[in-house]
Amino acid sequence: MEEKYPDKSYKGFLIWMALFCVLMIGYALADYGALPLSLNAGEGLGLLLLLLLDLLFLIIYVTQSVYWIGGVTYEQAKEAGEQARKRYALRHLLVFLAATALFFLYCFWLNGIHPTGLIKDSLAAGGLICAAAIATMPIRL
Repeated sequence: MEEKYPDKSYKGFLIWMALFCVLMIGYALADYGALPLSLNAGEGLGLLLLLLLDLLFLIIYVTQSVYWIGGVTYEQAKEAGEQARKRYALRHLLVFLAATALFFLYCFWLNGIHPTGLIKDSLAAGGLICAAAIATMPIRL
């Protein structure tokens, strides 16, 4: 019996993109002194970016919309089957959750010992995002 895979749709991705834009604009306009947990602007931005990427991969996992990830077409996702799609999405999610965990360590442990500034914090977050993206390249559906 053939499983029913939902029709191709980017509605959830567009909703996530709208949320991303609203939060980025809101963060840019925010009063940095009001940030929780004594985060500076770079740490807060890095955490927001990583958490939003985690949310995106969680949505992909739940909806099995793995064709939102580059390198996978809707047809490939449909043919792969539910277990393969979930495994593929979960692997991506775990990589980005690990990057988020490392940035949490950076913010609250390493940076607590030797505080840095906006540029170093932003570079650390950007570097972790790039490393996570590169680490997902070998993952195959």
